[in-house]
Amino acid sequence: MAKKKITGAQRFDQYYADIYQDRWPELKSSFLGEKTYVAHFNPYYPNPPQLIGKAFYKWGVQAPQFPRPQANEVGLFPYYLMDGASLLAAQQLPIKPGDTVLDLCAAPGGKTLILAYKLRGQGKLIANDRSRDRYIRLKKVIDSYIPQPDRQIIETTNRDGGRFGMESPQTFDHILLDAPCSSERHVIESPKHLDDWRPSRTKKLSKDQVTLICSAFDALKEGGTLLYSTCSISPLENDKVVERLLQKRDQAEIIPLSLPMGGPTQFGYHILPDRDQHGPIFLCHLKKKSIN
Repeated sequence: MAKKKITGAQRFDQYYADIYQDRWPELKSSFLGEKTYVAHFNPYYPNPPQLIGKAFYKWGVQAPQFPRPQANEVGLFPYYLMDGASLLAAQQLPIKPGDTVLDLCAAPGGKTLILAYKLRGQGKLIANDRSRDRYIRLKKVIDSYIPQPDRQIIETTNRDGGRFGMESPQTFDHILLDAPCSSERHVIESPKHLDDWRPSRTKKLSKDQVTLICSAFDALKEGGTLLYSTCSISPLENDKVVERLLQKRDQAEIIPLSLPMGGPTQFGYHILPDRDQHGPIFLCHLKKKSIN
């Protein structure tokens, strides 16, 4: 009798059920629900519109529905809609005006805007994305939210993120690495991607992420900080990537996080939508210790 073929959806369910156990059905169901967005206000926009909703900590407004933002007469948009956990993650880097900052995998650009707002037109921000199409989208977002004078400190690049450590060693005060990942929410929403899913996908991505995090760390100045994040729920792409960095780079140390949502993992923090409405996002804050 022929062995029954296992579908991609069955492989996917089995893989994540082994990790999350009894929590998996509720977590999977939360991915299929309506996403909760936060409006992150543009400080360059005069007289921002009043949105009725729940204050999302100190950075934006959470509301059931948002009107599509409209540009003003100079082409600036009043707010950017993004997942609340992503907004929270980007706020963790202690950027101050005058710093040199890198957003290594920046598109579509929501987190890049938060970094730019922190610089207030002083210092340097490199926003990079390897994908040409995503790089073009990134440039459009920056142009739509940052006025020309302060846009002068932002350089958008279309480089391989895995080469920054070799080509720009010890250059940046702070780096955001929101690494390309499995993005299981999108897999669940796409029958084609779900049918094609195999555990080898998360294993390959984990290897790529180790390359990126090591490159980012090498591009960091001594005393600088790196925020690693993904929207994956696979430990191979989260804690295991951080663990490999700690094994490969003696100067790396964890900066403990205390966040208003989510919970700690072995090395970082995980925000998941079944309990926090926002996410998923994993984040880990790291510092490059001085040699002496």
